[in-house]
Amino acid sequence: MSAYQEYFDPSHQLVRDSVRRFVEREILPGIEQWEEAEHFPRELYLKAGAAGILGIGYPEALGGSHEGDLFAKVAASEELMRCGSAGVVAGLGSLDIGLPPIVKWARPEIRARVAPQVLSGEKIMALAVTEPGVVLTWPACKPEPCVMATVIGSVAAKPLSPAACAPTTTPWLYVPAGRALPASACC
Repeated sequence: MSAYQEYFDPSHQLVRDSVRRFVEREILPGIEQWEEAEHFPRELYLKAGAAGILGIGYPEALGGSHEGDLFAKVAASEELMRCGSAGVVAGLGSLDIGLPPIVKWARPEIRARVAPQVLSGEKIMALAVTEPGVVLTWPACKPEPCVMATVIGSVAAKPLSPAACAPTTTPWLYVPAGRALPASACC
């Protein structure tokens, strides 16, 4: 790491230390079981949110920290990868592709309602993008707490079987190109 030391400052080391402790305490004890089950507990989002991990790189006003600091995000990601599971890291990091469009372009009232819930781990954010007119499916949709999907463009996103989803799940979402995310997108 010495070659890259000029990019990291003491605040990044604090992030690194904090995330390393989180991985040791909250992820490593269950990782083998989760990998075998191909699923990790929903509560891990809440724990990562409470530890401030989900908020790294986002505005403090929305519940984040280190706004715009790519190296804080890198330090956190490197430490998360110590768990040895790309699936867990990708799952916890799914908000990093779904939330930025909300933070940047959503109406202020939507941003203020959605972002804090995602950064705290109360809600899960992902991004679904496909070609116009194509329907996205989630064939493995199971009764889980609300999963929010942001769909940008002329696209409908819909589970294969809406009946398989919990009542709090957003079963489909259509957002025309150039339009703001509707208020109903956050369940």
